[in-house]
Amino acid sequence: MNLKIESVEGFSGHSDRNQLLSFVRRISPKPSKIVVGHGERHKVDSFAHAASRMFKVRTIAPDLLETIRSEATVDEHTLDQILPYMALAGKGSRLLAEEMTGHAETNVWAIERFLGKKFSITRNEKVVEVATI
Repeated sequence: MNLKIESVEGFSGHSDRNQLLSFVRRISPKPSKIVVGHGERHKVDSFAHAASRMFKVRTIAPDLLETIRSEATVDEHTLDQILPYMALAGKGSRLLAEEMTGHAETNVWAIERFLGKKFSITRNEKVVEVATI
């Protein structure tokens, strides 16, 4: 993962919705994606939707705390995106996800059909184990 972390001086993560939207409006260059990861679930989702609509950018509102509590190694959004890389890495790749979404199931189906790779999917009460076999 190639990631750049920026610090913003004089800005509170506890700003209200209008302050956050105003902050995003002033960012230059405009972000291509906004990850909203702090706050009450309905407010996070509402802010992500508003920012996406106002600024025409992709927004993500993962519930990171729930992912951590579930003992999953990835959330459902990451699972969908990492499956092709697991297949390319070959047998022995393994991870735990919160849930197996329809997107992930479709990805597994396509990878198995088009790349000839196989996955093992085991569900328990807390997480789903996905492994290449």
